[in-house]
Amino acid sequence: IGRRQPLEVSVTLTLRRDAGRSIEQTTDYRAIVSEIEAVAAGHVPLIETFADIVATRCLSWPLVLEVSVRIDKPFALSRGIASVEVVRHNQRQ
Repeated sequence: IGRRQPLEVSVTLTLRRDAGRSIEQTTDYRAIVSEIEAVAAGHVPLIETFADIVATRCLSWPLVLEVSVRIDKPFALSRGIASVEVVRHNQRQ
């Protein structure tokens, strides 16, 4: 408790149908990484909370209709991986 542990983060976005038709309508994957790193810079005690914060931030982007954030904590268990997946839908659809 209280020590930093490695996490594996996977983000899947469902984008609006018109996404990708121009450079302005693409997903900047560096922005996703920046959001994850910003959350990781602070103390988040639960991987569920971590996933929810990342999902909420991704949903704030105009092209995103749905986001799925999966967090794996590879060293949480002696014989397995602790994981959580959060799926959020954009209410602006």
